[in-house]
Amino acid sequence: MIERVSEQLNDFVSTDSKITFLFVILGLASWLGAQVITDSQQIQLIVLFTVGIIIPTLINELRE
Repeated sequence: MIERVSEQLNDFVSTDSKITFLFVILGLASWLGAQVITDSQQIQLIVLFTVGIIIPTLINELRE
């Protein structure tokens, strides 16, 4: 029964959503790391948007 529920959840969440979620978490971690390294808000935002939005979008588009 647990395997069936796991399969249903796997079908419910698409691979694109999983990739996006993973990179959003990585983007936040990278953003926090950039805050420790530099005081430049522009660099921090570039890191956040690149890792959290641009990279997963490119990956998902290239997969199709």
